Parts: sequence; structure tokens; C-alpha cells
Amino acid sequence: MTRLDKRIREKIAQQKSRLVLALDLTADIYSLSEAERAQARASLLHHATEILVKTAPHLVAVKINYPLILALGLDFTAQLLSATDLITIGDVKIADIDKTAEWIARHLYGIGFDGLIAHPFVGFEKSLDSLFAVAREKERGVILVINMSHPGSLLFITPCTDALAEFAVQHSADGVIAPATRPADVKSARQHLGQEMLILSPGVGAQGARPGDAIRAGADLEIVGRAIYQADNPADVARFFNDEINDAYAEGESQHFIS
Repeated sequence: MTRLDKRIREKIAQQKSRLVLALDLTADIYSLSEAERAQARASLLHHATEILVKTAPHLVAVKINYPLILALGLDFTAQLLSATDLITIGDVKIADIDKTAEWIARHLYGIGFDGLIAHPFVGFEKSLDSLFAVAREKERGVILVINMSHPGSLLFITPCTDALAEFAVQHSADGVIAPATRPADVKSARQHLGQEMLILSPGVGAQGARPGDAIRAGADLEIVGRAIYQADNPADVARFFNDEINDAYAEGESQHFIS
């Protein structure tokens, strides 16, 4: 199997980027009439594609969340995924029994997603084992959430981060999600994950995390959403974030070399 983590590392080198766009656009499609709905879905696809294509030179990957998939439908989502050659990640946070996890994976890998995000707290047997099996069959990847970027995650998820990180290593996940909003948690996660596991960190921009801080703490990729796709010129803003993140990575490499 061509591992997703290997493909992401190759794309990092190719694009000279460590930036992932969270393309979290959506629309209230299903409050419209059938005629209006078709036009609204087409308009949403055009808008999302335009942003993605313009920002693509500064990205490694695009992360598409559940609301956008629901609004577009599978066929239009497939068109969006094919608009660039970036890594495509489905942010659907799978957390269910085996049959449900399997069919979510079959549908979403089937339309072109390279990787899917899942919650490891549901365990492996009769749950994520099916997701991993489909990923291996389709030569795709699985990224596990070991922590989240919002304040509410401190209640239940953060106290279990170390165990979730160990789960990700045990089951050879392609990467994990850890919060850019709390760089100390990223640093702790890196210590438990070792150096090989990819860390993708959301929360940069609108949620308050500064570009580069998660990279300095040990992340491999930073995820930015609203700050880019709501900007007047998304391409310029994506370039800015990518430059800041690359500078942070270069700074860390330099310090490591000196030490």
C-alpha cells in the first residue's frame, strides 16, 4: 500500500508548504425549493473550486468537512476533489460501529478522498478495524483525532490524549490531529508519538492560534480555514500563512542543527 503519510511528505517537498486549507464552506441548501437547490449547489461548487484552485500553489492538502459534503452531495464533492492534485482529507470524524464506519469509508474513498479523519475513542475491534481495512484495500489513509482545538475538548478528550496517541501508533495511523490553539499539548503529543507520526494542527487564524506556533511545538502541518476562505484575496492570505509556517519550520531546523 502506498501510505498516505509518505505521500503527504512527498507533497510537502513538492509544494514547499506545510499548510492545509480547511475548506469549511457550506450553504442552507435544503431550505430551498428543488429548482433553487440545484442552482445553489452549483454556485457553492463554483465558489469552493475557485478558492481551492487559487490557493492550491501554497497548500499541501485540502480538508473538507461534513457540512460541505452534505451541501454539495457526493457527485459535486467528487468534482471538487478532482480540481487540484493536492492531498484531499475528509473531515468527517468517523466514530461508529464497524459496518457504519466501513460504508462511510467506501463512499468517501470512492469519490476521491485520500484520507479520512476518525475518532479513536470508539476503539478498534468492531469499529475502526473496518475503517482501516477499507483504507488498506483502497490504498488510502486514516488520520486520528487525539485532541481538539476548542475549549470544550479539555473536559473529556484532552485528559485521554496520551492514550489516544499510543493507540494511533499501535494501529499505524497515517497521522493525528492535535490543537494549534494549545502548543504545549502538541509538544506533549510529539513526545508520545515519536518523530515519525505526522501531526496536523487545526485552530490557526480564526480560533486564535498564531501561524508557526504548532510547528515550533512539533507539528508537521498547520490547518487554516476561515482566515483564508473568508478573505478578500484567499491566495494572498494563503501565501502569507505558508510563509509564516515555513519560517517557523526553518527556525526549528536551524536551532536543532546548532544544538
